[in-house]
Amino acid sequence: MPQMTSVILTTTIFCFAVGIAVLLYNPGRFTNQILSIASVLVAAWLGLVATVIESGASLASSREPMLLFWLRANAFLAAFFPWLVWLLKESLIAKEERRRAVIKRSLPWLAFGSILALLSATDSFIAYCVEANTTERGLSYVTYNVLSVCAYVGIVGQSYRQIKVQTGMRRVAMQFLVLNFGIACLLLVVLTSVGNIFHLSILKKISLFVFVGSYFLTAWAIALHRVYEARQMFCALAQRLTMVLLSVGLIFLGGESGAELYSNRVALFISIMTWSFAFFLADNRLGSVFGLNAHAATTNVRMKIIDLARGHPDTEDLVHAFKALLKSHGKTAPVLMRFHHDDPAAIGDLVMTEGTLAFRALGELGWATPESLEHRKSSAELAELHRFMSRHSLGLVVASPQGSSNPSLILGLGVKDNRWPYTYPEVERWQNVAELMDNILTHSRLVAQAALMAKIEYLALVSRGLAHDLKNLITPMSSFLVHTEGYFPPGSAAEEVRLAAKRATRIMSEYVREAWFFGNQLEPKFEQVAIGDIMAAVLQVTESHAKRREVKVEVELATDAPLVADAVLIQRLITNLVANALDASSAGSMVRIEASREPADRLRVRVSDRGSGIAPEHRELIFEPYFTTKVFGDDTRGFGLGLTICQRIAQLHEGAISVQSELNKGTTFAVDLPLRRFLPRAALPATGAGRAGGSLGVALA
Repeated sequence: MPQMTSVILTTTIFCFAVGIAVLLYNPGRFTNQILSIASVLVAAWLGLVATVIESGASLASSREPMLLFWLRANAFLAAFFPWLVWLLKESLIAKEERRRAVIKRSLPWLAFGSILALLSATDSFIAYCVEANTTERGLSYVTYNVLSVCAYVGIVGQSYRQIKVQTGMRRVAMQFLVLNFGIACLLLVVLTSVGNIFHLSILKKISLFVFVGSYFLTAWAIALHRVYEARQMFCALAQRLTMVLLSVGLIFLGGESGAELYSNRVALFISIMTWSFAFFLADNRLGSVFGLNAHAATTNVRMKIIDLARGHPDTEDLVHAFKALLKSHGKTAPVLMRFHHDDPAAIGDLVMTEGTLAFRALGELGWATPESLEHRKSSAELAELHRFMSRHSLGLVVASPQGSSNPSLILGLGVKDNRWPYTYPEVERWQNVAELMDNILTHSRLVAQAALMAKIEYLALVSRGLAHDLKNLITPMSSFLVHTEGYFPPGSAAEEVRLAAKRATRIMSEYVREAWFFGNQLEPKFEQVAIGDIMAAVLQVTESHAKRREVKVEVELATDAPLVADAVLIQRLITNLVANALDASSAGSMVRIEASREPADRLRVRVSDRGSGIAPEHRELIFEPYFTTKVFGDDTRGFGLGLTICQRIAQLHEGAISVQSELNKGTTFAVDLPLRRFLPRAALPATGAGRAGGSLGVALA
């Protein structure tokens, strides 16, 4: 008995600690509040059980009053268990803002518990029989237990009916409640009553352990942010229990049979090693028997992802193929993806801006479901993430790589068709799939970048040769035009031809400068510069162009953060974008330049116009060298190198450039540049745009 008492007292302390921990974990959640109250009541009840065992260890007439008191006190506390079970059930399915209404509706159950408590205080509840040196239960005891059984049967039945109309997390939580706490309380009453009637102490011990075990399982299911289905949990427990029983039995039999050949210790050691290794190998197969082995399903979708990667070299096509696969495999609403945090035109349609509270929370958690967020302690980050998921109707969001504060891939899965939540085993599988997709997409992107760099290297070589040859051809033409200045009569045919040749030579010179800039070797000189100074220089360079086009240029600086960059190249980049915007704009319109921090460690520059826009079939080609569709603007058309140079400058600064455009409504180019101090990548090819003599005066594409 002393050992039993020690175990119960230890469990009492643990129950009380669980109640406090659950309340501190999420004090604002109604279910956690009810569970903490239930934990304190269970701890007090267990303490009384230990006291009853200690008092009844040696019955004597002198101890009779105290024993009866503790027995009645024990029943007094247990009388309120139905009320708490009902409150716990309703807290799971009721909305948080209706907790007062739930408490009000629980008053009949509180009154019912008070009636049971009064029954436990009557003389006919329990009495001490001196002749038999034992306790006897009377009419009040029978009434107490019958009413308790009826109450628990009613709660379990009501819960079962409510489960059928519930969806998602509420249904899962109700399953745990009905299969654990409600039925455990019912078993506690039935087994204890039978044990008292037939004087079978083993039944009372079993009922106690069943109740405490079910309580801890229920507390774990309600408080933990990871979601498990009741079937998964019980199948997992059954699998482990089967493994333990089979292992112990076979190890014992192996040790007994081997004792004839070896000593007992050697035979037992060999049996342990043999059967432990055998069950380790058989664990997955045993999991399949209980329906817990999801390795096959994960392997299947992984193989399909790998096959898609082999057939879709283009990153954007690969993302669309992945989305279609996941949508069919997961049987969910739309699958949303965001790929690569430093790409402002993130592939996919999941918009989660880097540096926001939701992005920060997801980076810390690694994954989130609406149910897991409700279980966690409330914070501004989690609330923002919950609103984001609700806005996009998402049932699961996974970030990859795991544990990264700046994930490169975010995978969002819609709410399941059956409205059930994503359980933690499913979360683990999707994390595995997301990491595989992240690796494949990152590799695809790097391959595409390497191919682009190789292409630019080749075109830069061609441009240098072309610029050199054109310069040699232009030199004698320029000399001839200088020497024939004023030689022909004004208005004559010869003078008109000479003026046309002069204009053509000037345009060709601009072409040469552009090609020479693109083809020259480049080593950016990084220094701390002010974005305001760069914008002022851009306005100065483009002022005459804007006047000719009769277009207003407006600048809005939302940040004055210093930028570590090559001022000449960044000015060249922005100037090229502004020049293109001016050429696309009609007289009287406006070109807008904006600079802001999005997120905190990056500078985003937007150049917007309200011009003709870019046709959809041309958007993927505008950054290609020597591609141009200009049929408007100044007479200097360029070789279609302006945007290629812009892209190259952004890459040299570890940034990115993207475009959004709609025909006849306008175009917006966005440039993302890191604000942090860094060294240029040594692995980057040294070709690309070059300085025009170190001057801030740059030619426009």
